[in-house]
Amino acid sequence: MKNRKSRSTAASTLIAMADLAHRAVLQKYPTSKLDLCLVCSLNCRTYFSGYFRNSMQKLSLIILLFFFSFSSGAQEREIKKIQLSFSWFKSYDTEYIIDYNKNQFTAVCFDGFNKESFRKNYKFSTKDFEKLKKIIGKNVPEADVQKSTSGLDGGGFTLTYFFADAKSTKIIIRNPYRADAKYDAEFKFIDAFFDFAYFVIKDKEGIITLDNSFEPYFDGIPIRKVGEKPAEYKIWGTMSGNESNNKEFFDFLCSLPKDECIIVDTNENLSWALENDILVRFIIQNSNIKFANTSRLKYTREDLYKIRSEIKAAKKNNENIDHFKKNFSGSIYLADTVLMDKWLDQDNWETSIDEL
Repeated sequence: MKNRKSRSTAASTLIAMADLAHRAVLQKYPTSKLDLCLVCSLNCRTYFSGYFRNSMQKLSLIILLFFFSFSSGAQEREIKKIQLSFSWFKSYDTEYIIDYNKNQFTAVCFDGFNKESFRKNYKFSTKDFEKLKKIIGKNVPEADVQKSTSGLDGGGFTLTYFFADAKSTKIIIRNPYRADAKYDAEFKFIDAFFDFAYFVIKDKEGIITLDNSFEPYFDGIPIRKVGEKPAEYKIWGTMSGNESNNKEFFDFLCSLPKDECIIVDTNENLSWALENDILVRFIIQNSNIKFANTSRLKYTREDLYKIRSEIKAAKKNNENIDHFKKNFSGSIYLADTVLMDKWLDQDNWETSIDEL
């Protein structure tokens, strides 16, 4: 009687173990093709409740089957590597590979002829990869998935998962929009990916490649801090329009400390109109903010030299000069002739980042 009760208790315990194994596999690998493994665990449960109830000699075999069921599923969907490829209208194609086993991040850029123009490997720690790795593992597709929004120009990205069983699946995204809820998971991944990538990549060529990929997905002012003492900022994405279209950018510039030298490398990414606004608001005011790589201002200087000569000639002949205010160059010159003359008389007005 005691032995029968003991065997019954053991059987009940193993049934519970089977249920736990079943749930654990489903929870950890919800999108995996674990049909065979799950059937195995369910059959084991049935065995215990039926035919093998009184056969305690099979305990070790059944326990092994439970663990085999769980570990087989884990191995089947283990991600070995991911590949993220970006393609966007008027931008060079880029590709990034994260090798889980090697803790290696590879960045690749292609030229206009689809030939590699840049490739470099970077190392990262397991701890640094934890956050992104968790996000990657949340939405692993069973088969290839495609999401798209119609548009004339644009592009998108393809995320490919490579598994331990040599199989792969991919997510193809075309013309995604942050405002569209159906892309929430993709943008959560994209944001986490670029946070990780910018943490890993530090060299100039690698950053340029990364910026090229990042710009279409960025939401905000395309400027980042790249140095200390003196503080240095770099505009990494193109900016169009004038001050009225970029209030957030000018508010940022005005919020910078006034009692220290600050360098802003425009990286030739500002429109001519924006460079002119910076000239009036900061450069001729002898601001503590020093702007580098503003080569379009040479065209402004040419116009201002011409306007200045014409205004001086008009004054000499006692002519009215109000009509010059209708011209852009004339208006900014007449707004402050003293400061503008001082800037025009400088020999070395154009500054490169190296000179600063």
